[in-house]
Amino acid sequence: MSQPNRRRLKLAEMRTQAVESLGMEPGIELELDNGETITIENPMFVSEEAQGLIESATGTIASAKAILGDAEHARLLAGGGRSADVMLAWQLMAEEAQQHPKLPR
Repeated sequence: MSQPNRRRLKLAEMRTQAVESLGMEPGIELELDNGETITIENPMFVSEEAQGLIESATGTIASAKAILGDAEHARLLAGGGRSADVMLAWQLMAEEAQQHPKLPR
């Protein structure tokens, strides 16, 4: 039960507002060499399971597989992408949020 004078948000609403107010991207869609696309989710929005795998991963390939999952990672490679591309996308999202944050309302 919510308390008086407290704001209540559904998780999806809170995540959407965070993306907008903090100047974050929800993810990056990469177009692969074969024309297919793959979405790399913002680090702040990965599932608990994926976060656990990412934290225990050692190396770029293991991290990319943890972020995308095995099937999407295989699609990335088949489409001409590399595991390092996933890590670059994460770095881009992190730097964009730091360099160009939107001012709080």
